[in-house]
Amino acid sequence: MNFITNHYKDLDREKWSDFVSDHPNGNIFHTPEMVEIYQNDSKNIPVVIACIDQEKNIKGILIAVIIRQFNGIIGSFTARAIVWGGPLINDQDEKLTLLLLAEFDLFCKNRAIFAQFRNLWEISSYKKNFLSQGYEFEDHLDILFNLKHGKDELWKGMHPTRRKQILRGQKRGVHTVVVNSLNSQELAICFEILKQVYRDIKLPYPKIEYFYNAINILQNKDYFTAALAFYNNE
Repeated sequence: MNFITNHYKDLDREKWSDFVSDHPNGNIFHTPEMVEIYQNDSKNIPVVIACIDQEKNIKGILIAVIIRQFNGIIGSFTARAIVWGGPLINDQDEKLTLLLLAEFDLFCKNRAIFAQFRNLWEISSYKKNFLSQGYEFEDHLDILFNLKHGKDELWKGMHPTRRKQILRGQKRGVHTVVVNSLNSQELAICFEILKQVYRDIKLPYPKIEYFYNAINILQNKDYFTAALAFYNNE
């Protein structure tokens, strides 16, 4: 087994995409397209750590992004490493999990002030591996909706007050549209709404260029979807 640490251009992109697609826990944050989005932002440092065999087949991969609020020296004091979804490992190999975590910690040691894994699936089988590396586990709220139940069942399961609010909005002329792309004018309007929300709750948010990159890179792969709500044609 060999490790490729942040020399992700050395990875076979097709094998990388197939590994993510075939893994039951693979998601958008593990894809080469997402790394490309990170790479196009001057304040972000993508992190890709892959374990490959002699045939250059991927056996495990960990994708992260080091986010900085500022460039230069000040940026190093605000840098944090975020992992969405955790490492993808073949057959939940504990030894490989530990090796990936150790390699990740070593890479981030002088590049970020802390690392955070935002789990998107049940990770109890990996928990002891994280604890042995000095990580702390915190429970967080998951709200899951099984979309296979269908629209009617989901509607019935919704709180009566919420149903009433939705119906009231529809009567007043609010309607929604799902699209697979946004033009620059639409994105600018959406971004202003997003920016105001994040300012109100005093949380940092990406620059608009991040979303331009996301749309340009992801729409060609049918990886991008946006839901827009309109009222009085606005």
